[in-house]
Amino acid sequence: ITLTIDAQTDTYNATAFALPRPKVALRALFPNDVSLGYRAEDDLTLLLIHELTHNIQLSYDVSESTGDPFRVGLVGEGLAAVPPLWLIEGLAVWTESEFTAGGRLGDALTTGLVRSASLEETPSLSDVSLSTYSAWPGGAARYLYGGEFIGYLVEKYGFDAILGTLRAYNSGGFFSPFEAAWERSVGTTLADEWDAWWASVEAVAEERADDAHAGRTLTDTNWYTQAPALSPDGTHLAWTSWPPKIMVADFVNGDVANEREVIRDRHPSTLAWLDERTLLYARPVRRPGSEFSELFTSDISTGEETQLTQGARAQFPAPTPEGCILYVYDAAPEPSQVRRWCEGQTQALWRAPNGEHVVGLSTSDAGRIALSVWREGFVDLAVLEGGELRYLTQDAAQDLDPTWRGETALVFRSDRGEVFEVYELELSTQTLTRRTRTLGGAFEPEIAQDGLLYTELGAKGYNLAYLDKPLEVSARLTRDPLPESQKAAQAFPVQDYSPLPSLLPYGWLPTGGGVFFSSFGLAASASVLGQDNSGVHNYALTLGFDTRLSGTPLGIYTNLRYAYGEGGLLETRRPVSFGVRAGLWPHSPHLEPTEEVALGVLGDVSARLPLDQWTLYADARAGLLRLPSCGDFAFDGRVDTALSRQRTDDWGYRTRGPRVGASGVWSATKEGPSLGAWVDASYYTSFLNGTLELSGRGGYRPAKVIPVDVDSDLSTLFTVGYRRSLPLELRYGDGFYAAERVSLEPRVRTWLDSGLHLGADLTVSLDAVINYGAPTSIGATLGYADGFWFRLGARLPL
Repeated sequence: ITLTIDAQTDTYNATAFALPRPKVALRALFPNDVSLGYRAEDDLTLLLIHELTHNIQLSYDVSESTGDPFRVGLVGEGLAAVPPLWLIEGLAVWTESEFTAGGRLGDALTTGLVRSASLEETPSLSDVSLSTYSAWPGGAARYLYGGEFIGYLVEKYGFDAILGTLRAYNSGGFFSPFEAAWERSVGTTLADEWDAWWASVEAVAEERADDAHAGRTLTDTNWYTQAPALSPDGTHLAWTSWPPKIMVADFVNGDVANEREVIRDRHPSTLAWLDERTLLYARPVRRPGSEFSELFTSDISTGEETQLTQGARAQFPAPTPEGCILYVYDAAPEPSQVRRWCEGQTQALWRAPNGEHVVGLSTSDAGRIALSVWREGFVDLAVLEGGELRYLTQDAAQDLDPTWRGETALVFRSDRGEVFEVYELELSTQTLTRRTRTLGGAFEPEIAQDGLLYTELGAKGYNLAYLDKPLEVSARLTRDPLPESQKAAQAFPVQDYSPLPSLLPYGWLPTGGGVFFSSFGLAASASVLGQDNSGVHNYALTLGFDTRLSGTPLGIYTNLRYAYGEGGLLETRRPVSFGVRAGLWPHSPHLEPTEEVALGVLGDVSARLPLDQWTLYADARAGLLRLPSCGDFAFDGRVDTALSRQRTDDWGYRTRGPRVGASGVWSATKEGPSLGAWVDASYYTSFLNGTLELSGRGGYRPAKVIPVDVDSDLSTLFTVGYRRSLPLELRYGDGFYAAERVSLEPRVRTWLDSGLHLGADLTVSLDAVINYGAPTSIGATLGYADGFWFRLGARLPL
């Protein structure tokens, strides 16, 4: 198994690949987002166990059939059948929890989320089987619900029931869902097991809900409404809301009024105030080759955002009385540090010992510093005084989100019970008091007047809440011994990497084909693929034919293409990539249908350059082609550029944001070069429970998006469209095949060349999910533009 490590990001994640060979890609970052919990003695061990489980499960192709299956070298034919998403991630969560001291199974955050969600409408098993599940908690459902459900099944039937079901599923064929394999293997109905598990969770939740001491809910946006921060004078409250944005409201008598948006498309994990009108936070900034977390301020009156740092890799920023900023720096292989930024200058105040990480920071009005520090499965509170760390707690609880009450007490959240609750520790007396009792959990406490502000986890996500009379329940403070470190220093030889040993072909794939009736013909193509272990070097040897093409017998063609940095199979592309193709391939001239097989060499360069909220796209290709119709080599080239801030949904539909682009073409044809140059722009936004589309394209002989006859070289096309998706939810089995919705897209178009023309079209698409995890949209368009036209199409946004 190949392991790659990315140290150029502050966004925590890891990925397992089964193709072309088993691989795990890690981001070398300690998980400050708390999503995994902190009980594991080593965070990388937990992460590796989770990802290696995917590698094993996706290659677990042992079936109930006997004998070796026949292999023809097709890419992926030796892999296991892909099971439901809850099984894929749930099994990995179960193993991460079973084989480490940490993990999400039974964690306080998981427990609170699942219990609170159980009091709402129960999702069906087919709901959470699909990659497109959109109800709270969205993509986290497959991890948290899946992990808990796997634990329930293993406790009831044993782990062999899971293995037996996977064997039965692998031999079930293209029309046998996972639930059928479970029934064949175990003898019960999986949907009934799901309902029974939810009923057991709901019973516990209802009992705990009766005992909850609820605060007053201040927001009703749910999802990830978090990070409450009270202004220094206590009159304004800021928080992050969902969809991502930063909000501010007046805070009067324990309630909010005059809510307003400061800035959208921002969702930092914490907020603080530099002064009465300036918010302070850190958030990741996407740049070519990196995604580092930087310090920002935002003016609540104007929404103007100012970036303070470059490459700071800052977490948990907090202001100091003199107007400087403290933050946590944590980037391997350097130790975790508390740093101070002041007027553009940075200095380290404290460095943690190796293996320890600062996971929370707070400053008092007088400049006292409180930290949450992780030490091999322990997360404890400490104060930093004179460059020395003094621990206040040392036990198995996770003590996080510290904030000061005056100068003598710390308020924080802890999992000393079944879910996270807010506690208060009096420093001089070491008196510990529990302040909340919730169903799902209380987080991010903030002292407000005589009460308590916090984030509360409810049935549909997080909301801000306020308790004017916090609880005063005494809690026991223990001091447990730290676990003995299991880490042993190991040295490994470092060798230069060579891609050559892993560049042998790993299989072939069909890459094209069809039957054509308007101009009758047949077409097919297949490619033999190769990719090295880094995923940087890729090649494809393609052989195909298209009987409609001229230039070779039956339109036969073959070519070899090498690419560097394109990503290849399931890999992430590099910011700049390039490739070269040589041989014979179908040639599509500008503004003309494909007619000939071209011989030649074609090079291309591609750039995908993230610029924080925007992305710059640039693609260029150029080469020499010999067309059979003219017999000479001719230059062929094209350049496309775009600057985009658009977002898409699971099926690849654009949902919001602007995009502007420009293109230039010099295309080889049998008559000579075909020239073109144009600009285009589009904008998408929410409108009447759907999406409004505004787009335009114009210039010198622009490529046409609809079949129109242009009367002059200069032309423009404008489109106004609307998309509305209607739920369908027709599912086969437990979602093995699922028709989830129907999307209607009416458009009105106008184009101007030598005259003004009008047209319209309607696209009707079936948005489906194949094999639980592959969103697919199949659509048909009927339009009018100087005559009726018709188009069929499919979208598979993998």
